[in-house]
Amino acid sequence: VETVPKVPLIGRRCALVIGNNEYINVSKLTNAINDADDISAALKRMHFEVTTLKNVNYESLTKSLSDFKARTKDAEIILIYYAGHGMTYDSMSHLLPINAPHTNCVEDMLKYSISTNTILEGLDNSSTQVKLIFLDACRNKLPLNPCEKTPPKLSAQLRNNTAIVYATDDGTTANDGIARNGLFTGCLLKFIEIPNME
Repeated sequence: VETVPKVPLIGRRCALVIGNNEYINVSKLTNAINDADDISAALKRMHFEVTTLKNVNYESLTKSLSDFKARTKDAEIILIYYAGHGMTYDSMSHLLPINAPHTNCVEDMLKYSISTNTILEGLDNSSTQVKLIFLDACRNKLPLNPCEKTPPKLSAQLRNNTAIVYATDDGTTANDGIARNGLFTGCLLKFIEIPNME
């Protein structure tokens, strides 16, 4: 029987954890599912209500995000973690579901990706004091070209009480790692359960 030490109750802690390995049209990953499993286990030990998604397509991912936001309106802490392929377009990070296309067309790629703005939309609830987003994904700029005359313009929307933690700098790739976890998540797992760290 596992004994979990008691912690002071501070309201609901809710987490959505996503790991994508099995991409259909682009290269598969090795450790994203391991990363999601291990982060989920750590968060459960920290008394989070955890929803874990694995190898999700665009339709499932967007619906899961919407459902998560709807049922966590009274949460005091919301955490979203993602491990999988990603990219940067117009200085904004995008997450790629497993059915993201292999294309050079901006509009097609944006149609099947999830931007950080989309993740943040609907999280501005007065009862949510802390919103944390961890993105273990590449942020490189793909060689995309507009398929229409006017390419879409995007702008990042800053939110209060929100922190986004990236595995890598804008325009660079993340390290999937050679052990069980990716480099970023492996380091995160070493410290995420240590209280009162600054």
